[in-house]
Amino acid sequence: MAECDDAGTAAAALHLAATLLVQADQRYETRKLRHQHTPEVVRLPTAADRWRQTATDRYDCCHLLETVLNLEGDFHWAQGLIWGIVNEE
Repeated sequence: MAECDDAGTAAAALHLAATLLVQADQRYETRKLRHQHTPEVVRLPTAADRWRQTATDRYDCCHLLETVLNLEGDFHWAQGLIWGIVNEE
């Protein structure tokens, strides 16, 4: 779904995948889920970045940027950065 041609479906799937990975990282303090599904996980940032580059709404762009950072494992940076951008800091 993350690699489909429908932007809404892809963005929702990517955001959900990123959220699940971040929650697993934080809850278990390990990247076990990321390592178990490495082939799938490594494809997701590319798909998210593809949609981020075509997003015209600033909120969509911000959420896709947050998704890319979360998928890459930079969830602390993603959370603070996106909060600042969305709140126009």
